[in-house]
Amino acid sequence: MASVAGLARAARVSPGEHGAVWSDPRRAAAIAAAATGGLASLALIAGALTPVPGGGVCTGACAPYPFDDPALVRDFVPVSFAWMIPAVGMLVALIVFAASLGLVRGTAGRLAGRLALAFTLVGASVLLVDYAVQLAVVAPSLLHGEGAAVVGLSLFNPHGVFVGLEDLGYWVLGLGFLGVASALGSASRPERIARWVFLVGGVLALAALPVLAAALGADLGYTYEIVVITVVDLTLAVGCACAAVGLARSPLGPRAADAQPAAR
Repeated sequence: MASVAGLARAARVSPGEHGAVWSDPRRAAAIAAAATGGLASLALIAGALTPVPGGGVCTGACAPYPFDDPALVRDFVPVSFAWMIPAVGMLVALIVFAASLGLVRGTAGRLAGRLALAFTLVGASVLLVDYAVQLAVVAPSLLHGEGAAVVGLSLFNPHGVFVGLEDLGYWVLGLGFLGVASALGSASRPERIARWVFLVGGVLALAALPVLAAALGADLGYTYEIVVITVVDLTLAVGCACAAVGLARSPLGPRAADAQPAAR
């Protein structure tokens, strides 16, 4: 109740004193974290329920190369693309979260915040392009009987461009998670938990690719993709939920200790 009352008092402050409440980086980070965590949970559930018709992890009848069989279109398009919609929203919200987080701690967290934003922006951009191609190019092509023309781009191809870009994008997000862990504060227990969640998630996302690539070689296929999506979505679902709670409980605006210039 105390935190709610504090936010209500802050909302009555004139813009001339502290600025509009929605422009406060701590409030913006808390809202973006909550949105990211919710969308990550939705994307994870949708992905787990999505049938996969090829690539060695198919459920039911497997679609053979070049993945343009009419049965594939009838049974798997566009249902196999649906999980990308909450994933796109998750990535956009994650960029906002990282951008806001870099301003929360003032001078003390400036470098960590910039690294978190830089790597998050790069990784999310790769994934957004990848998902846009699937939704705007591959799915319509399959529905119009042009599957053979996009076989190299198709998500049903375990050795295609889609999986390669996903592997790259989520691996770079692992670097972003390390920046987020460093940029988060430690004033409250939820923030400290969030730091550890992002740290562990980032390390797992980064380490899994070389380990699996060395073990599987050319047969890597969907293996790293499945592992890293699970790690990233769980990290965002749990870590962002904790971060949102911790940031919402903290005073609005950068902490006074962080905002002070370093003593000469």
